[in-house]
Amino acid sequence: MLTLLFGAVSLLYATVGQAGGTAFLAVMAFASFPSNEMRPTALVLNIVAATYSTWLFNRGSHVDWKELRPLLIASLPTALAGGFVVLDERIYNAVTGSALILAARSGDARQMRANRVR
Repeated sequence: MLTLLFGAVSLLYATVGQAGGTAFLAVMAFASFPSNEMRPTALVLNIVAATYSTWLFNRGSHVDWKELRPLLIASLPTALAGGFVVLDERIYNAVTGSALILAARSGDARQMRANRVR
């Protein structure tokens, strides 16, 4: 069941050019993953989904590699450095929970604005 959820998240996020890191974290949180396993698992899933999404957009000639190159050059080493940061489990849970709540509220706010425009 968890594999199907990860697959569905990857597919849905990849269709719009996103990787789905917050959704992966949410699925793992609901599945009671230990926090020390969530971070590396989400990172690997995010890399796979982002690579697939980039490949899809490139295949459709929607990627301007000249514009993407500086972003990749800056983001790859900083993501690697961030991956080495180890937080206390309480801090990690608080930060992850806050990020998930903010992501959900942001989506709600966008939906409310979209409904007002119609």
